[in-house]
Amino acid sequence: LRAVEKKSRTMFAHPSAHTPLSHPSTARLGLQEIFDWAERMSGIPCKCLKDLQDGAILSNIMRRIFPLAAQSCALSGTVGIGARYHDDHWSHVSAMTTYLQLPDHLLDYMGVASGSFEASYGVLVSFYFLNGLSQKHDFAVDFAHPIHPPLA
Repeated sequence: LRAVEKKSRTMFAHPSAHTPLSHPSTARLGLQEIFDWAERMSGIPCKCLKDLQDGAILSNIMRRIFPLAAQSCALSGTVGIGARYHDDHWSHVSAMTTYLQLPDHLLDYMGVASGSFEASYGVLVSFYFLNGLSQKHDFAVDFAHPIHPPLA
């Protein structure tokens, strides 16, 4: 994640535009807290990893974390929920990923779409971390579940 920190920092909105991180710095952040954060950031209910499969939540989170990049990709606003939007969500995520030059190993969207725990959890913690960096340059967090080594 540190590799994208410097490049990504210029793409972030002003920190006040983000949903605040609401856990003590010494607490271990569990899956439920990450789901709650994803729901606040996306405006879409997020109760389990399956909720990420259509790409809507991730698309909306990316728009919030990287609004300048979203504008450059002409991806303003938010997207709705539902199977008929599935391709649009993933197209938005793909366009943003390409624009931001995020490495493929960092965010496994195919794994998320197929319901992989490792991929879905990895994407959420990556975005959580990037959002934290946008608010505080020395942001650190201790996740309750282990993170796949290439992400750590």
